[in-house]
Amino acid sequence: MNKVANKYYLGPAPLVEMASQIATANGPSGNNRDYLFKLEKEMANIGHEDDYVVELANEVRNVLDSMKQQKSPNVPLPLRSHASFLPIESRSENPLIVDSS
Repeated sequence: MNKVANKYYLGPAPLVEMASQIATANGPSGNNRDYLFKLEKEMANIGHEDDYVVELANEVRNVLDSMKQQKSPNVPLPLRSHASFLPIESRSENPLIVDSS
């Protein structure tokens, strides 16, 4: 893999660095760690475990555990809300009346 084949490819990196990036990164389809954990699970379900995927997933779990144990993590876990935003409407026909007496 190289920059010509994939413009997002960053090059080779140690397992710990990749795990740290995967543990904290997310994109339009969700968290990278969730994708990795689902990939690991589904590969096991079809009987095609990949040693490297398992090793990487375990290292991501180690990174997440160490982040949870830190009181102030250097890199916070990105949180993704599953709640929809609700529009707030003005109700001018029922204004709020405050009695200041």
